[in-house]
Amino acid sequence: MADVFEELQYTEREGSKTEHALTVFSLSTCGFCKRALRFLEDHDFSYRFIHLDEVSPERKREVKDTLRARFNTSPIFPVLLVDGKRALTGFTEGQWRKTLGLPEHG
Repeated sequence: MADVFEELQYTEREGSKTEHALTVFSLSTCGFCKRALRFLEDHDFSYRFIHLDEVSPERKREVKDTLRARFNTSPIFPVLLVDGKRALTGFTEGQWRKTLGLPEHG
C-alpha cells in the first residue's frame, strides 16, 4: 500500500540545519501554522510543508486518518513530523525547541 504522505506535493524550504527530516502539515489560513513555519525559517531549518486546505477533502481526510493511526494523536494544526517517527501537534514553541535541540528562551 502506498504511503499517503509520499504522494503529496510539498513545498521545500532549504536551510542550513538538516539533521532532521521535517514535514509540516498546515492550513494556509492558520495563524499558529504561519508562526510555526516562520519559526523553522528563523532558525534556518530545512523542511517541507503542505497546506492541507489546498488539497482535496478526500486527501485531507486520508492524511488526518493516517496521522491519527500512525502517531495515536488527533491532528491539531500545525503538525510537525520529525524524521517520520514523531509527530508534534499544534505549535508550542518550547516543545518544538526541545525536540529540535534548540536552547530555551531566556
